[in-house]
Formats: sequence, C-alpha cells, structure tokens
Amino acid sequence: MIKRIIVLAILLAFWWSRSFDKIYFDTDIGRDLSQISNIALGKVVWLGPRLSAGFPASPIYYYFLYPGIWLSQGNANSIFVTTLILATIALAMIKGTKEKLFIGLAPWWITAATHPGNGFTYVIWEFLGLMGLWQKWPMWISAIFLGIAISYHPAAIFVLPILVSEWLKRGRKWEILAIIIPFLPLIVFEFITKGFLTRMWFQNPGTGVKFGFDLANLSQIGWPLLLVWVMTGKKRWGLLSAIPIGLICFMQKLPMHYLLSLNCLISFVTLMALRRYKLGWLIIGVIILVSWPKNIGVASRTVNEINNIVNKTSFDKSKKIAVVSSVSTQADDYRFFLRMKGYNVLEVQEYNKAEILVEFIEDKNFKWQNWSTWEIEQAGKAQKIIILPQLQGEP
Repeated sequence: MIKRIIVLAILLAFWWSRSFDKIYFDTDIGRDLSQISNIALGKVVWLGPRLSAGFPASPIYYYFLYPGIWLSQGNANSIFVTTLILATIALAMIKGTKEKLFIGLAPWWITAATHPGNGFTYVIWEFLGLMGLWQKWPMWISAIFLGIAISYHPAAIFVLPILVSEWLKRGRKWEILAIIIPFLPLIVFEFITKGFLTRMWFQNPGTGVKFGFDLANLSQIGWPLLLVWVMTGKKRWGLLSAIPIGLICFMQKLPMHYLLSLNCLISFVTLMALRRYKLGWLIIGVIILVSWPKNIGVASRTVNEINNIVNKTSFDKSKKIAVVSSVSTQADDYRFFLRMKGYNVLEVQEYNKAEILVEFIEDKNFKWQNWSTWEIEQAGKAQKIIILPQLQGEP
C-alpha cells in the first residue's frame, strides 16, 4: 500500500512539474525571491506580501520557501520544487488511491501545486486543514493548518464555518486559538512598532473587496462541482459550504486565485460525499474530464532566462548597487539573482547610497534613453550601466 502511494505521488509530481516551462516569472515571484534573499543575508523579514485590503500577509510564507533556496545554493527554481513537495506530502495524507487521483488531477490543485505564489499555495494548507477536520486529527493541528492558509491569503476564510462547526461539536475550548500562531510575526511587529500597520492602514486603507450583487463569480467555480454539491448538500459540511457560496454572489467579480479556496472546499465536500458509491466515482470521473484546464501556453519570461541574463553581467562586487528594470521598476527578480551571486544590492529605500545603478531593459521598444523614475532619481550620480538582454530580439 505504501509503495503504491509513493509511486502515485511521484507520478503526479512528475505530471505537475510539466508546467514548469509554462510559469510566467512575474513580479510577485520576483518580490518573494527578493524577500527570501534578505533571509539568506541573515535579516529578519517581519512582513509578507501586501494584500489588496492594505495589510500584509504573514512572512512565514517566505520562511517555508527558504530551505529550498538554501539547499540549492540560491537556485530560484527551488521554490517550484518546494511547492511540489508540499503538494505531494499533502496529497499523501488523504486515504485511498482513488481519492488521491481525484484531488491530484483537479484543475485547482494543479494550479496550486505548480504556482509558488501565496495567492495559490494557500490552498494546499487549506486542504490539509479540511483533511485534519474530516479525519478527526487534534483540533489544534487543523487550526494551525487553516491559520497558515489564511495568513497566506484571506480567501481561505471561506472554510472558517467548517472549522467553527467542528470546534463547537467537539467542545474543545482553547485548541482553536492555534489558528493565530501563523500570525505571530505580524503581531510581534505591531507590538514592536506600536501599531505601525494599523496606523498606516487608517491613513491609506487598501481597496479590499467591492460588494454588489453579481453572479459572475459562480462562473469561475467548476459548474460540475457546484451541481454535485447541490445533489449532496444535505450533508452538514455541504450546508455549511453554502455560506461562502452565497457570500461571493454579493462580491464583484473576484480574481481566479481568490476562488481556488471555494473550489477546494466544494471538491473536498463532493469527494467525501460520493466516495462511498460506485456511481459516485463515475460522476467524479466526469467532473475531472469536464473541468480539465485548457493549454495555457509557454511563458515568455522564465526563471532560467533571467538567471542567464545575470550570469552574463559583471560589476564590481565591492560597490553598492541599485537595480531597476523595464518589467518591474524595483527589479525584485534581478535583486535576488544578483544577491545570490554575491553582489551588494541595496533595498529600494537605500538607493541614495548607491555607487552603481544598473538598468535591465528587456523590451526592445522601451525608450530607456530618457527613462526616469523615483528609484532612478534616488540613485543620484551613481555610475549608470545599461543592460539590454536579448529576450525579445535585438534592441
């Protein structure tokens, strides 16, 4: 049995890894790598990615990805491998080979397993929390898992009705407080800074979620899953999942990664409701076929390409360096790779101390000759070096 689970996990991990060359190396991944490079330099990172509501996520997301960076000696692709390993371990915890296949082949799971961003990876922790509640693990374990999910991304609060219901049913008074453990870095930061985040939020609150009756969000949830949920909705968990389903109808259209949480919840409830019936497995098979993701194409900008650009450049490593990029002004991605090569790359707030300003211009049509930004102005009279990488043809 154990051998079959291991083989299945390896096969699914191999299948998920086929998406590596399709992952666009976006600014969010660059931001994450930049923060992880601070950890590698021995700095304490107190805040995670800034959320649209104005508050940051927990930085534990960075610390979970750091060991892969450390073991691989700075290889950025390790964050994808780390995410795959986490997804594989989570999947191994569910009982039954068929159940593993259903979750492992679900489009929302493939998305979470192949995208290391906090807006995707949170679903893996949400799944672990639901699994813990279903299999009657100690309440504090499930609370921590769901706390991690919510600390990554607030969309995971869709599963809170399930957690509260199980907590009330079991009569455990204090174990649910374990949900705040993943938020401790933010709590300590607020204590040290005497409420800095709260003060800043009141001065400049984020956009948050805009409310207004809108059924558009339902179109982003697998309709086959919703149909089966209605068929099995008499179950307690099924009824409780109606709360977030109803709630999203009063939110203006949400990005897809916000709704991964609800896809996870509905898939889990559907699986647990139908797994005992032969006809149920037939329905589950149809769900997988109908909701299979379309080909998303090959990314035009990958980790290896950016790494190769940095490998071909050379500056004085004893100098203080400021970096900007035509793709992302603050050049978080380049900051990571340069630091991993031993360069003394400053934080954006320190650019006024820069001795060298490096500009990476990837777009051949970009008018870099007269380019000026706040970051460039902060670098002042630093020696300017222009790098024109050949990502999009000869500039």
